[in-house]
Amino acid sequence: MCARMAGCSCLATLGVWLTACAAMAAEQGVLGAYFRVDEPFPDYAVYWHEGWTTPDGEIDNARYEGFKEPLGGSLHVFLKNTTSKPLVIEDVLLDGISLKKVIVFSEQRKNRKPASIYFAGLPQDTMDHLFALGEPIWWKVEPNKVPPGQTSEVVVRLRTVPRHSSLPLTLIHAGGKIDVSVPVTDKHPRIAGASFSPSRDNVYLHFRHRGRPGTALVRIVFDGADLTKSAAIGRDPAVDVVPAAIRLPRPMEPASFHCVQGVFDDGATASAGVRVWADEFAYGIWGGKPGKANDLSIGQSYLEELVAHNINVQMPQVGSPAVQAFNKSEVGQRQLKALGFRTVIDEHQKWGQKDPYLYFIHDEPDCADFRFEGIPENKKIGALASWTIQRANELRMEDPGKLQMLNLDMTYKPQNWYIYGQVPDVLAADPYYQNRLRTAYQEHPERIKTYSKATYVYAVADVCRSACEPNPLHIILYSCSHVNNKDKVRFRFPTPPEKRIEVFYALAAGAKGLSYWWYTPSDKGEKSAYGVGAAVQDGDPAAAALYREIALLGAEVRTVDPLLVKSCPAEVPVEAKGAVWTRTLLAGMDSLVLLVVNDRYTNHDKGTDIKPVEKAAASVGMPAWLKATEVFEVTSQGTGDVKWTSAGTQVQLDLGKVDVTRLVIITADKGLRTELQKRYTEQFADRVKALMQQGAGPATPKARK
Repeated sequence: MCARMAGCSCLATLGVWLTACAAMAAEQGVLGAYFRVDEPFPDYAVYWHEGWTTPDGEIDNARYEGFKEPLGGSLHVFLKNTTSKPLVIEDVLLDGISLKKVIVFSEQRKNRKPASIYFAGLPQDTMDHLFALGEPIWWKVEPNKVPPGQTSEVVVRLRTVPRHSSLPLTLIHAGGKIDVSVPVTDKHPRIAGASFSPSRDNVYLHFRHRGRPGTALVRIVFDGADLTKSAAIGRDPAVDVVPAAIRLPRPMEPASFHCVQGVFDDGATASAGVRVWADEFAYGIWGGKPGKANDLSIGQSYLEELVAHNINVQMPQVGSPAVQAFNKSEVGQRQLKALGFRTVIDEHQKWGQKDPYLYFIHDEPDCADFRFEGIPENKKIGALASWTIQRANELRMEDPGKLQMLNLDMTYKPQNWYIYGQVPDVLAADPYYQNRLRTAYQEHPERIKTYSKATYVYAVADVCRSACEPNPLHIILYSCSHVNNKDKVRFRFPTPPEKRIEVFYALAAGAKGLSYWWYTPSDKGEKSAYGVGAAVQDGDPAAAALYREIALLGAEVRTVDPLLVKSCPAEVPVEAKGAVWTRTLLAGMDSLVLLVVNDRYTNHDKGTDIKPVEKAAASVGMPAWLKATEVFEVTSQGTGDVKWTSAGTQVQLDLGKVDVTRLVIITADKGLRTELQKRYTEQFADRVKALMQQGAGPATPKARK
């Protein structure tokens, strides 16, 4: 552990330039500015083909096989309102060009209108100039009205990397303008993760400075104030992530906006705008139990069923009048509160919900982008971004104390995730692996080998995490049996080991929430997605096996909730013995999560073949700041022992037999295991016991104390 002062460092040329720039802008309240380049993932290119996400008959899907466009990035400027009046940024000029005037909404749609520079009727020389500047797609200011003494972030999304070494921005406000020069470099450090303690008086940050091993984090700044003396900072050149835990001067307001920064000893500064989020890990489900609005008993039994399966959040698109009516009723709202069950809604106080988990801005805008006319085909992605920002602002005005989510699908990937990644507070993605496996067997046999493992889930989640960090990532997993409505051919439900592996892949990539699409069972299998609720409605054995595994995974994941919500993927040295896949998460300053997956598996159209790994072992090179005092694992049965030894910085783990997955905690916190076991015993043990009993129904949930 180290906490060195910035005065000990020797500033690099870039650092000197940035410091001078900040000094010149100090009176204007500029805290920093940088260009955020999209992080490429060439190993995942095999997955970036189009498919069912661009409907047949509307456009030629074959044109999008191997769709490749250059990656871009975004400009970020961080401000502090140093005046005595609220600050409202009304426009942003990019090298003198008003973005308010050139990113224009089209009237080709009444609602959810697209916006693009192609709708502005600009002369070719202006267009050429915009192309050289990186081709702006959208811009936003968070928050759009900054009270005195508080901070804000201006973001301009660019389709390509600019051809210039720096870009001039002018921020227009009622009292004048603020000029900022943003350097364009691909080696800028990032804040990879930001989370707050439940009391919101501590913030946990994870910094990443790629390409510059050995650089040390020497200063922490929060809303322009130096909090280095209140920070614990980790340092180890062998680890690509630097954690920091900072004690704040006072608790922060929920969803309030703040600028966090870390200065390295080479002079580079990592900056990010974050909203305060200190909620529990979402473990949700989409859809709902069918029924009429006048039958509240259906909604009540559905809620009890979900809680018994360790689900804590109802996602949007419920589609059931019975569930909607129950959630809106007085008795329903009392029971939701008693059970600690939350909802994600897309309108203020929808279904009478006054304390939603999140607001849902929109679902899959990338699936609509390709429909708009007047934009070249390879420039369409991002057309709805300005509208989603507009909608987000409307939701924020109605309820400023909650975060917001935007879900993206698979159209124009991977550009879709990069372009929309910085729009919402929480980015969601839905890598429906079984649909890819089904398509391989039914339409593209050349892809069978590619999708014989569920690595696709990890690939999508990894890219999305990079696109949205340090904001939370939510991953939606498939829980249906697909029915081809044309010939009524059904593709199987996901198998329990398949889904368990997907969950571990999503967590390994950095997911801070999970949900399943969806519950709704169709009548006689006539809908294309026959949901996991078929386990209850029809007694479908495959659905029942999946639903049970979802419940067991819920107990496991939610037991380690306190670690997952503040964790960050990190490249910690791990040497594994046996056919196992491993990834590590840093959870603050004192704990490390090791995720282990049995790699001896193959998924196919009939199910999953998996062979246990015998005598598995792993050697973990512990970060210099973290000395292990306890090692244990968490399963659906609670915490358990793991055989381990330590020698120097190495922790040797005897994992023994790995059937599907192992979740191992290495910690310096001697009380952590007791805390997590207590959490498991009080919240999940009875439910798991009922699920494990042969023929027993789900346990009756207990009200939260």
